[in-house]
Amino acid sequence: MNDSSQPTTGLDSDSFLDIVANIVGILIILVMVVGLRIQYAPAPEAQLPQGLQEQVHNLHRQVESVRQQLQAAQNQAAQLETQKQSLKEQLDQLALRHQQLQAQAQQAQQRRSQSEALEKELQEQVLAYESQLRQLQLQLAQRSIKRPKTIHVVSYPTPVSRTVEEQEVHFQLTGGHLAYVPFEELVERLKEDARRRAGSLRHAAVISASVGPIRGYQLRYVLQKVSTISRLGTFSYARLVVATFVPQHDPPGVPLEKALEPNSEFRALLARLDPEQTVITVWVHPDSFSHFRRLKRELYELGFAVAARPLPQGRYISASPSGTRSQAQ
Repeated sequence: MNDSSQPTTGLDSDSFLDIVANIVGILIILVMVVGLRIQYAPAPEAQLPQGLQEQVHNLHRQVESVRQQLQAAQNQAAQLETQKQSLKEQLDQLALRHQQLQAQAQQAQQRRSQSEALEKELQEQVLAYESQLRQLQLQLAQRSIKRPKTIHVVSYPTPVSRTVEEQEVHFQLTGGHLAYVPFEELVERLKEDARRRAGSLRHAAVISASVGPIRGYQLRYVLQKVSTISRLGTFSYARLVVATFVPQHDPPGVPLEKALEPNSEFRALLARLDPEQTVITVWVHPDSFSHFRRLKRELYELGFAVAARPLPQGRYISASPSGTRSQAQ
Protein backbone atom coordinates (compact mmCIF):
# COMPACT_ATOMS: atom_id res chain seq x y z
CA MET A 1 0.00 0.00 0.00
CA ASN A 2 1.53 3.38 -1.02
CA ASP A 3 1.86 6.27 1.50
CA SER A 4 0.02 8.59 -0.89
CA SER A 5 -3.14 6.45 -0.55
CA GLN A 6 -3.31 6.70 3.28
CA PRO A 7 -6.20 8.80 4.71
CA THR A 8 -5.42 12.36 5.94
CA THR A 9 -7.80 12.15 8.91
CA GLY A 10 -4.92 11.53 11.37
CA LEU A 11 -3.00 14.70 10.30
CA ASP A 12 -6.12 16.91 10.50
CA SER A 13 -7.02 15.68 14.01
CA ASP A 14 -3.45 16.33 15.24
CA SER A 15 -3.55 19.90 13.94
CA PHE A 16 -6.91 20.45 15.59
CA LEU A 17 -5.63 19.09 18.89
CA ASP A 18 -2.65 21.46 18.72
CA ILE A 19 -4.98 24.46 18.19
CA VAL A 20 -7.22 23.37 21.07
CA ALA A 21 -4.20 22.95 23.37
CA ASN A 22 -3.01 26.47 22.51
CA ILE A 23 -6.46 27.91 23.25
CA VAL A 24 -6.61 25.99 26.54
CA GLY A 25 -3.19 27.39 27.53
CA ILE A 26 -4.29 30.95 26.81
CA LEU A 27 -7.48 30.43 28.81
CA ILE A 28 -5.49 29.06 31.76
CA ILE A 29 -3.23 32.13 31.71
CA LEU A 30 -6.28 34.40 31.65
CA VAL A 31 -7.78 32.54 34.60
CA MET A 32 -4.58 32.90 36.58
CA VAL A 33 -4.35 36.62 35.79
CA VAL A 34 -7.94 37.20 36.84
CA GLY A 35 -7.37 35.18 40.01
CA LEU A 36 -4.27 37.21 40.90
CA ARG A 37 -6.16 40.44 40.29
CA ILE A 38 -8.93 39.31 42.55
CA GLN A 39 -6.49 38.06 45.23
CA TYR A 40 -4.55 41.32 45.42
CA ALA A 41 -7.54 43.59 45.20
CA PRO A 42 -7.30 46.43 47.76
CA ALA A 43 -10.71 45.81 49.34
CA PRO A 44 -13.51 43.20 49.43
CA GLU A 45 -16.22 43.32 46.81
CA ALA A 46 -18.57 44.95 49.27
CA GLN A 47 -16.17 47.85 49.67
CA LEU A 48 -15.56 48.24 45.95
CA PRO A 49 -17.32 50.86 43.97
CA GLN A 50 -20.38 49.90 42.06
CA GLY A 51 -18.59 49.90 38.73
CA LEU A 52 -15.78 47.66 39.94
CA GLN A 53 -18.24 45.22 41.49
CA GLU A 54 -19.93 44.81 38.13
CA GLN A 55 -16.56 44.26 36.51
CA VAL A 56 -15.75 41.60 39.12
CA HIS A 57 -19.06 39.86 38.47
CA ASN A 58 -18.40 39.96 34.75
CA LEU A 59 -14.96 38.48 35.29
CA HIS A 60 -16.47 35.68 37.40
CA ARG A 61 -18.96 34.91 34.62
CA GLN A 62 -16.16 35.01 32.05
CA VAL A 63 -14.06 32.65 34.21
CA GLU A 64 -16.99 30.24 34.52
CA SER A 65 -17.65 30.46 30.79
CA VAL A 66 -13.97 29.81 30.10
CA ARG A 67 -14.07 26.79 32.43
CA GLN A 68 -17.12 25.39 30.60
CA GLN A 69 -15.45 25.99 27.24
CA LEU A 70 -12.31 24.32 28.58
CA GLN A 71 -14.35 21.30 29.72
CA ALA A 72 -16.11 21.10 26.36
CA ALA A 73 -12.77 21.38 24.58
CA GLN A 74 -11.35 18.59 26.72
CA ASN A 75 -14.40 16.38 26.00
CA GLN A 76 -14.11 17.07 22.27
CA ALA A 77 -10.38 16.34 22.42
CA ALA A 78 -11.16 12.99 24.14
CA GLN A 79 -13.70 12.16 21.44
CA LEU A 80 -11.21 13.03 18.73
CA GLU A 81 -8.61 10.84 20.39
CA THR A 82 -11.12 7.98 20.52
CA GLN A 83 -11.92 8.49 16.81
CA LYS A 84 -8.22 8.64 16.03
CA GLN A 85 -7.68 5.33 17.87
CA SER A 86 -10.63 3.74 16.07
CA LEU A 87 -9.32 4.91 12.67
CA LYS A 88 -5.90 3.57 13.56
CA GLU A 89 -7.41 0.17 14.43
CA GLN A 90 -9.32 0.14 11.12
CA LEU A 91 -6.15 1.03 9.27
CA ASP A 92 -4.32 -1.82 11.04
CA GLN A 93 -7.13 -4.23 10.09
CA LEU A 94 -7.00 -3.08 6.47
CA ALA A 95 -3.25 -3.58 6.42
CA LEU A 96 -3.65 -7.07 7.92
CA ARG A 97 -6.36 -7.91 5.36
CA HIS A 98 -4.11 -6.65 2.60
CA GLN A 99 -1.34 -8.96 3.82
CA GLN A 100 -3.78 -11.90 3.94
CA LEU A 101 -4.98 -11.22 0.38
CA GLN A 102 -1.40 -11.02 -0.82
CA ALA A 103 -0.67 -14.37 0.85
CA GLN A 104 -3.77 -15.92 -0.72
CA ALA A 105 -2.78 -14.56 -4.12
CA GLN A 106 0.67 -16.06 -3.75
CA GLN A 107 -0.84 -19.43 -2.76
CA ALA A 108 -3.22 -19.31 -5.74
CA GLN A 109 -0.32 -18.53 -8.04
CA GLN A 110 1.61 -21.47 -6.60
CA ARG A 111 -1.37 -23.80 -7.09
CA ARG A 112 -1.81 -22.56 -10.63
CA SER A 113 1.83 -23.21 -11.37
CA GLN A 114 1.54 -26.71 -9.88
CA SER A 115 -1.65 -27.36 -11.92
CA GLU A 116 0.03 -26.22 -15.13
CA ALA A 117 3.01 -28.47 -14.40
CA LEU A 118 0.68 -31.43 -13.69
CA GLU A 119 -1.33 -30.76 -16.86
CA LYS A 120 1.86 -30.68 -18.90
CA GLU A 121 2.98 -33.96 -17.34
CA LEU A 122 -0.40 -35.60 -18.07
CA GLN A 123 -0.30 -34.41 -21.69
CA GLU A 124 3.13 -35.97 -22.06
CA GLN A 125 1.79 -39.24 -20.60
CA VAL A 126 -1.20 -39.16 -22.98
CA LEU A 127 1.10 -38.65 -25.96
CA ALA A 128 3.25 -41.57 -24.78
CA TYR A 129 0.18 -43.82 -24.36
CA GLU A 130 -1.12 -42.84 -27.80
CA SER A 131 2.25 -43.74 -29.29
CA GLN A 132 2.17 -47.13 -27.54
CA LEU A 133 -1.43 -47.67 -28.72
CA ARG A 134 -0.48 -46.98 -32.33
CA GLN A 135 2.38 -49.44 -32.07
CA LEU A 136 0.09 -52.11 -30.59
CA GLN A 137 -2.52 -51.50 -33.28
CA LEU A 138 0.16 -51.85 -35.94
CA GLN A 139 1.38 -55.09 -34.41
CA LEU A 140 -2.19 -56.40 -34.16
CA ALA A 141 -2.85 -55.51 -37.80
CA GLN A 142 0.30 -57.32 -38.87
CA ARG A 143 -0.68 -60.41 -36.86
CA SER A 144 -4.25 -60.40 -38.21
CA ILE A 145 -2.88 -60.43 -41.75
CA LYS A 146 -0.80 -63.52 -41.04
CA ARG A 147 -3.46 -65.33 -38.98
CA PRO A 148 -5.95 -67.46 -40.99
CA LYS A 149 -9.57 -66.32 -40.89
CA THR A 150 -11.70 -68.13 -38.30
CA ILE A 151 -14.89 -69.74 -39.59
CA HIS A 152 -17.78 -69.91 -37.11
CA VAL A 153 -20.11 -72.86 -37.59
CA VAL A 154 -23.60 -72.52 -36.13
CA SER A 155 -25.13 -75.86 -35.15
CA TYR A 156 -28.88 -76.43 -35.17
CA PRO A 157 -30.91 -79.53 -34.28
CA THR A 158 -31.17 -82.17 -36.98
CA PRO A 159 -34.02 -81.06 -39.30
CA VAL A 160 -36.29 -84.08 -38.87
CA SER A 161 -39.89 -83.11 -39.50
CA ARG A 162 -42.84 -84.43 -37.54
CA THR A 163 -46.54 -83.65 -37.60
CA VAL A 164 -47.61 -81.35 -34.81
CA GLU A 165 -49.96 -83.10 -32.38
CA GLU A 166 -49.34 -81.13 -29.19
CA GLN A 167 -50.26 -77.54 -28.30
CA GLU A 168 -49.56 -75.16 -31.18
CA VAL A 169 -48.98 -71.41 -30.81
CA HIS A 170 -49.05 -69.26 -33.96
CA PHE A 171 -47.04 -66.18 -34.94
CA GLN A 172 -46.85 -64.18 -38.16
CA LEU A 173 -43.58 -62.73 -39.50
CA THR A 174 -44.00 -60.15 -42.26
CA GLY A 175 -42.14 -56.98 -43.16
CA GLY A 176 -39.62 -57.75 -40.39
CA HIS A 177 -42.46 -57.52 -37.81
CA LEU A 178 -43.51 -60.32 -35.47
CA ALA A 179 -47.14 -60.66 -34.34
CA TYR A 180 -48.96 -63.16 -32.14
CA VAL A 181 -51.90 -64.78 -33.97
CA PRO A 182 -54.78 -65.65 -31.57
CA PHE A 183 -55.57 -68.80 -33.57
CA GLU A 184 -57.35 -70.86 -30.92
CA GLU A 185 -59.27 -67.87 -29.48
CA LEU A 186 -60.69 -66.90 -32.87
CA VAL A 187 -61.55 -70.51 -33.77
CA GLU A 188 -63.58 -70.81 -30.55
CA ARG A 189 -65.41 -67.57 -31.46
CA LEU A 190 -66.05 -69.00 -34.94
CA LYS A 191 -67.65 -72.16 -33.51
CA GLU A 192 -70.00 -70.15 -31.29
CA ASP A 193 -70.94 -67.75 -34.09
CA ALA A 194 -71.46 -70.57 -36.62
CA ARG A 195 -73.91 -72.34 -34.31
CA ARG A 196 -75.96 -69.15 -34.05
CA ARG A 197 -75.94 -68.64 -37.83
CA ALA A 198 -76.64 -72.27 -38.85
CA GLY A 199 -80.36 -71.57 -39.17
CA SER A 200 -79.66 -69.05 -41.92
CA LEU A 201 -78.56 -71.89 -44.23
CA ARG A 202 -82.20 -72.93 -44.66
CA HIS A 203 -82.65 -69.91 -46.89
CA ALA A 204 -79.13 -69.66 -48.40
CA ALA A 205 -76.58 -72.19 -49.60
CA VAL A 206 -73.58 -70.12 -48.46
CA ILE A 207 -73.15 -67.47 -45.79
CA SER A 208 -70.15 -65.28 -44.92
CA ALA A 209 -69.45 -63.83 -41.48
CA SER A 210 -66.63 -62.64 -39.25
CA VAL A 211 -65.65 -62.63 -35.58
CA GLY A 212 -63.22 -60.53 -33.62
CA PRO A 213 -61.04 -58.67 -33.68
CA ILE A 214 -58.86 -60.25 -31.00
CA ARG A 215 -55.26 -59.12 -30.43
CA GLY A 216 -55.27 -57.23 -33.74
CA TYR A 217 -56.78 -60.03 -35.91
CA GLN A 218 -60.26 -60.59 -37.34
CA LEU A 219 -61.44 -64.02 -38.54
CA ARG A 220 -63.56 -64.05 -41.70
CA TYR A 221 -65.18 -67.35 -42.60
CA VAL A 222 -67.53 -68.97 -45.12
CA LEU A 223 -70.13 -71.63 -44.26
CA GLN A 224 -71.69 -73.90 -46.91
CA LYS A 225 -74.90 -75.91 -46.71
CA VAL A 226 -74.28 -79.62 -47.37
CA SER A 227 -77.16 -82.07 -47.89
CA THR A 228 -77.00 -85.88 -47.75
CA ILE A 229 -79.65 -88.39 -48.78
CA SER A 230 -80.13 -91.67 -46.96
CA ARG A 231 -82.86 -94.25 -46.49
CA LEU A 232 -84.13 -92.23 -43.60
CA GLY A 233 -84.42 -89.04 -45.61
CA THR A 234 -82.44 -85.92 -46.50
CA PHE A 235 -80.19 -84.34 -43.88
CA SER A 236 -78.45 -80.90 -44.09
CA TYR A 237 -75.56 -79.48 -42.06
CA ALA A 238 -73.16 -76.52 -42.16
CA ARG A 239 -69.64 -77.09 -43.41
CA LEU A 240 -66.74 -74.65 -43.02
CA VAL A 241 -65.30 -73.76 -46.40
CA VAL A 242 -62.43 -71.45 -45.37
CA ALA A 243 -61.40 -69.20 -42.50
CA THR A 244 -59.06 -66.25 -43.10
CA PHE A 245 -57.10 -64.42 -40.38
CA VAL A 246 -57.01 -60.74 -41.39
CA PRO A 247 -54.66 -58.39 -39.46
CA GLN A 248 -55.98 -54.97 -38.50
CA HIS A 249 -52.63 -53.28 -39.13
CA ASP A 250 -50.04 -53.55 -41.90
CA PRO A 251 -47.59 -54.86 -40.96
CA PRO A 252 -48.97 -56.42 -37.79
CA GLY A 253 -47.00 -56.75 -34.58
CA VAL A 254 -43.70 -55.06 -33.66
CA PRO A 255 -40.20 -55.12 -35.21
CA LEU A 256 -38.39 -58.37 -34.51
CA GLU A 257 -35.57 -56.55 -32.69
CA LYS A 258 -38.08 -55.09 -30.22
CA ALA A 259 -39.91 -58.41 -29.84
CA LEU A 260 -36.64 -60.12 -28.82
CA GLU A 261 -35.86 -57.59 -26.08
CA PRO A 262 -35.67 -59.09 -22.54
CA ASN A 263 -38.88 -57.47 -21.20
CA SER A 264 -41.01 -57.68 -24.36
CA GLU A 265 -44.54 -59.11 -24.63
CA PHE A 266 -43.18 -61.91 -26.84
CA ARG A 267 -40.74 -62.98 -24.10
CA ALA A 268 -43.50 -62.85 -21.50
CA LEU A 269 -45.73 -65.08 -23.66
CA LEU A 270 -42.95 -67.66 -24.18
CA ALA A 271 -42.29 -67.70 -20.44
CA ARG A 272 -45.84 -69.04 -19.87
CA LEU A 273 -45.36 -71.92 -22.32
CA ASP A 274 -43.84 -75.37 -21.73
CA PRO A 275 -41.22 -76.10 -24.45
CA GLU A 276 -41.80 -79.83 -23.99
CA GLN A 277 -45.52 -79.54 -24.73
CA THR A 278 -45.66 -76.61 -27.18
CA VAL A 279 -44.74 -76.11 -30.85
CA ILE A 280 -44.23 -72.59 -32.24
CA THR A 281 -45.70 -72.20 -35.74
CA VAL A 282 -44.45 -69.16 -37.68
CA TRP A 283 -46.28 -67.98 -40.81
CA VAL A 284 -43.58 -66.27 -42.92
CA HIS A 285 -43.79 -63.99 -45.93
CA PRO A 286 -40.83 -63.99 -48.37
CA ASP A 287 -39.66 -60.53 -47.23
CA SER A 288 -38.93 -61.94 -43.74
CA PHE A 289 -37.08 -65.21 -44.45
CA SER A 290 -33.81 -63.73 -43.08
CA HIS A 291 -35.62 -62.59 -39.92
CA PHE A 292 -37.09 -66.07 -39.51
CA ARG A 293 -33.59 -67.58 -39.28
CA ARG A 294 -32.77 -65.42 -36.30
CA LEU A 295 -36.16 -66.07 -34.67
CA LYS A 296 -35.71 -69.82 -35.14
CA ARG A 297 -32.27 -69.65 -33.50
CA GLU A 298 -33.74 -67.84 -30.47
CA LEU A 299 -36.58 -70.39 -30.16
CA TYR A 300 -34.16 -73.33 -30.46
CA GLU A 301 -32.06 -71.91 -27.65
CA LEU A 302 -35.20 -71.79 -25.46
CA GLY A 303 -35.96 -75.43 -26.27
CA PHE A 304 -39.02 -74.95 -28.52
CA ALA A 305 -39.76 -76.98 -31.65
CA VAL A 306 -40.45 -74.67 -34.61
CA ALA A 307 -42.79 -75.16 -37.60
CA ALA A 308 -42.44 -72.81 -40.58
CA ARG A 309 -45.49 -72.07 -42.77
CA PRO A 310 -44.42 -69.96 -45.81
CA LEU A 311 -47.03 -67.59 -47.27
CA PRO A 312 -47.07 -65.95 -50.72
CA GLN A 313 -46.41 -62.23 -50.43
CA GLY A 314 -49.67 -60.40 -49.73
CA ARG A 315 -51.66 -63.54 -48.79
CA TYR A 316 -53.42 -63.91 -45.41
CA ILE A 317 -53.25 -66.88 -43.05
CA SER A 318 -56.11 -69.26 -43.81
CA ALA A 319 -57.45 -72.59 -42.57
CA SER A 320 -59.93 -75.10 -43.93
CA PRO A 321 -61.00 -78.69 -43.28
CA SER A 322 -58.95 -79.77 -46.28
CA GLY A 323 -55.76 -78.07 -45.08
CA THR A 324 -52.59 -79.71 -43.75
CA ARG A 325 -51.14 -79.74 -40.26
CA SER A 326 -47.84 -78.03 -39.43
CA GLN A 327 -44.56 -79.94 -39.63
CA ALA A 328 -42.27 -79.15 -36.70
CA GLN A 329 -38.49 -79.56 -36.49
